[in-house]
Amino acid sequence: MSDKDSLEQPPEEGIEIEPMDEFDCLELEKTIINEWGMQRSSLNRMIYCGITVRCMEVIQDAEINELFNDPRMLGQKVIFKHRIKELQTNALLQLVGARKRRHASSEMSFNQKLDDNPPTNPPPIHPNSMPHQPKKMKLEDDDDDDEDPLLTDTSLLEPEQSLEASDQAIRLHDHHPSPMQNGSFIKPTTANAMAGNLPIRISVDGLRQLLQASRQGQWVLSYYNTYHTMNRKIQAALTHCIVEQFLVYNIMFSHRLMRHYAVIITQLFPTECAEVYYKPAQTLGWKRTCASGKLMDRWANQRMRHKDRYPQQRPRILDDTSDQRTFAEMSLVMGQAALGGL
Repeated sequence: MSDKDSLEQPPEEGIEIEPMDEFDCLELEKTIINEWGMQRSSLNRMIYCGITVRCMEVIQDAEINELFNDPRMLGQKVIFKHRIKELQTNALLQLVGARKRRHASSEMSFNQKLDDNPPTNPPPIHPNSMPHQPKKMKLEDDDDDDEDPLLTDTSLLEPEQSLEASDQAIRLHDHHPSPMQNGSFIKPTTANAMAGNLPIRISVDGLRQLLQASRQGQWVLSYYNTYHTMNRKIQAALTHCIVEQFLVYNIMFSHRLMRHYAVIITQLFPTECAEVYYKPAQTLGWKRTCASGKLMDRWANQRMRHKDRYPQQRPRILDDTSDQRTFAEMSLVMGQAALGGL
């Protein structure tokens, strides 16, 4: 045997192809010949290539072109493409209809369970048994309207909507988009002047003073002193009073400060839960949950919704010693740092 003969590979064995099932052939013939009126040569071509009715529901244009690659079958290809589009559209509509029916049946079963087990109605509330409601207080002034909106615990809007008038009323940086103007540092103005003298790492008394210095905070304190609880609208107003100062003075409301403020809130309002305002990230096995809470949500939402109101520079990140200073002191420190960088 020569070297040339030893390098030759043995011939490959033929691949055995399973023929199409008789039921599939009859179903395909019924569709192609009887319903679509195509030629038998097209049917034979599809049987040869193993195309079934189920395949036609997902076949693509490139595969159709490969199936009818003979120029003499161009007319059959045009008819086949048109029929395929109708077939796939009907299949999609049937799938959507089936999903809607399942959704409707699940709703009906849920409503039936509610009818079988109706919720118990709360006892009627008599006017004499109700505690005295706090006086209606105007949270914020509106420059556009002649009358100020009167908001109580029953008429307060959603958290994001209830603070909209407040956001429009306190025009903090319409004329001062940045802390630097004409080469000098401009201290940001705020509706709560007392907050500038409070330490950033606030105490229980400091948080009470912060709330007492604004009408919105006074309303929060009045509501809690009357009902000894908070609904989500009152919680939104509380977080707005806190987060507003960090946004005005352009100080980063870090996770460490959020955790501290959540604890202070529970000390001032004992019925509140700290995890409602800040819940740190946790790792349970392979699953990790991100930090969350009303303070974090308010911080992110206010910064994104009102970028033009607050300073455009990145918020200053505080260390363990800087957060003992007041908001006003940190504004002066940032101003001196900005002037030194010029």
